[in-house]
Formats: sequence, C-alpha cells, structure tokens
Amino acid sequence: MRAVSEKVKSPVNASVRSTGRKGWFRVMTVPVTAALLLGALWTSGASASASKAPRANAPYVIGFTSGLTGQFGAVGQGVRNGAEAYFNKVNKGGGVHGHQIKFIALDDALNPNTGVANFIQLVTSDHAIGVIGFHDSVVADAVAPYAKNYKVPMIAATVDQSLVQPVLKYVFAVACQTADYAAAQVSEARSLMKSHHGKVRVAIITTSDSTALQEWSNDVNSMTKKLGWDVVANVISPQDAVNAGPGITKIIAAKPTILIMALGTDPFLISAMKQLQQAGSTFPVVEYDAPAWTTLQSIHSKHLYYVSAIAFATRTATPQFYAAAVAQHVSPNAIYVSRGYLEAKIIVTALTNAKCGNSCTGSQLDAAIQRVSLVSADGLIQGGIHYSASNHQAVKYMAAFQWRAGAKAPVKVSGNLTAGTKL
Repeated sequence: MRAVSEKVKSPVNASVRSTGRKGWFRVMTVPVTAALLLGALWTSGASASASKAPRANAPYVIGFTSGLTGQFGAVGQGVRNGAEAYFNKVNKGGGVHGHQIKFIALDDALNPNTGVANFIQLVTSDHAIGVIGFHDSVVADAVAPYAKNYKVPMIAATVDQSLVQPVLKYVFAVACQTADYAAAQVSEARSLMKSHHGKVRVAIITTSDSTALQEWSNDVNSMTKKLGWDVVANVISPQDAVNAGPGITKIIAAKPTILIMALGTDPFLISAMKQLQQAGSTFPVVEYDAPAWTTLQSIHSKHLYYVSAIAFATRTATPQFYAAAVAQHVSPNAIYVSRGYLEAKIIVTALTNAKCGNSCTGSQLDAAIQRVSLVSADGLIQGGIHYSASNHQAVKYMAAFQWRAGAKAPVKVSGNLTAGTKL
C-alpha cells in the first residue's frame, strides 16, 4: 500500500520549508498536549471564525491533516499527493481568480488529539479557509465540532454515519460514509449467488472496531439475514494486528459460500487472499476499495470482486486526473490519490464559483461547497458529485471490478450499485 512520492519541485505552498520530498509543503505533528491546550482555548471562548480574509492577490490557504506516518501512512500520503497534484495544476494555470493555492499539509499520525491541534493551528495561525485530508473517521469525528465552531469547512476521505446523516454544517465526504458500501457489496454478492443452489452461507470480516466499520459490519449482517442467508461467521480483526489470519482461519472453518470483507489495508487483503488460496477456498470474495488498485493487480484472483466508489484511472477514461498525477510524479492508481485529487478539485470548484475575491472566508467557502455540482468529476465518480444543504456525500453509485491474471487493467463486472445501508 505504497503511494509513489518522488516529485518535482512544486509551486504549492512555496513559502514553507521542504521536508525531504521533492515538493514544497509543511508537515509536522503537534503534540497531544498542544491539542488539549488549544481545545481548552476553544471551550473558553476562542474566536469562532479564525479563517482570515487574504489581502489582495494573496494565496488562498488550504490546510490538510491526515496520518502521513505509521502503519497507515501510505494512505494519508496518497490523499496528500493527489491534492498536491490538482493544486499544482491549478496554480500553473494562474490559480483561482488570480489567487494561488497555498497548501499546508500536517501529519496527525491518526491521533484524534493531534488532528484537532493541527486543525486549530491551520485555521488560527495559518489562516486556512478550508481543511482537507482525514483518511481516518476517528480523526474526522474529533475535528468536526471544531470545524463548526471556527466556521471552516472540512472535506474528509473517510467518514462514519454520524458525520453525514443528518448532515453536519462544515463537514463533507469526498466519497460516502463507510457503511454505505454495505448495500453495494451485498448487491454484488446477491448477484454472484443467483446461480447457487441451496442455502447461502455468508461470512463477514472487517479489520477494525472503529465506528465506521462497525456500522458497515452491522449493516451487512442485517441485510444478508433479510435475504434469508445464514451468517456463519462475523469477525472483527483488530486493526493493530499483524494481519487478519486468525479471523480468516475462523471463516475457512465455517465453510461459507461467499465472503464479504472490509479489509482496510493492503497487507491484510494480500495475506487474506493468500491464506484462502492455500486452503483451497473457491468461494467468491467481495471486498471494498480501501486497498490500492495495484494490490488488486498483484492478487489477480478470479474469486475477488472489488466494489469501488471511484473508478480505475487510465489515460483515456480519466485523462485530466491521469495527466495531473503523472505530472506530479505520482502513480494515479496508488492508494487514495484519487480521493485527494477530488478533495482539491471540490475546493477549487467552490472557490471559483464563490467569486469572493480577496475576502474569501471559511463560511463563504462552506456555502459554495454546498452548491458544487460536478457532472463528470473527471470521470472518477459515477454520476458525478452533487452536494446540497441536505447532502454532503459525493458518491451515490459504485461498481464492481475483477483484475484477472495477465490483464493490464481491471474488468468492470457490475455497475450502478447503489450506495447505502439498505438494499
């Protein structure tokens, strides 16, 4: 699960220091004690609107916080790399109404307190008018109240139900809540079981006890039972485990006829599929799109079906995204790069439509994001992105893919799978 990070020098946030990568941005981790101190300032009545209007021709500051280090650092790096690719493209084209985008990226190491501290620093010290990133729903949950208090919108790569249903002001999902994969995955599983004779025995596994994935697990369990299927195993493998081996062992022993998974890391998926193969298991496996496309390619199993909210990138299907990523020396299909790109595109589209000139604030940006309507979304999302005051999720439809041995790209086997928590 590694995002390509070799880059040329970029104009994004050119006023801050380099951190060893060939790209200019700022990365730091704010200690937990700082988060607590800043949180205390917030609760004691600190400014509720900290984003500062830029002076004439000054850049629009957009912040970023996500885990850039640790076990899941490659995911956060992918989000950051995708955002940088789009912002660089915009800046090279003259910016937004003459304003460059200054992008400041901070590492929260998936620590909620650090995420809060990063957000407060970005909007108070750096005067960010919007903050993106958030590839972990736990950090997004912690930051959401601060987004509302400081009146600065946040766009998250991963959210749970509490952040989008009902909508929270200043909080947006670049795709959809994790539990919304449940209906799409179960729909694909039902299609695969059409020709099955006898009782369907379904196994369910996820790799975390986070709220988002627990909601997913509960919804898959409920939907499959309503179909009359027997749930023969429902496993949650600890996120800090080496792999999902013990859980997969239980599933193999349960002898399911289909397996529905939400394995959130590439090593977990790779080891799980290898273990199933070694055990001689031939039942279909329906996974969601947390691992990278390159991981799907490396597995090349005819038994693995990959339900994705965002399309596979190619020169012909997603030319603008593909070109921007390549220009930034980033692999277009590396983990979560497309999500970062879309977060940045949403921000720029909102700023372009807002036409707020030199006085753009977080509140103005939030109002403009709610009016974003991108029919094509550069080909990355089926049906495009359509936010409103009552909808802060970008994805409504998904597709299922297989990556067969010897193929250069995945094959789309199902389309228009409706996202949601009910069939």
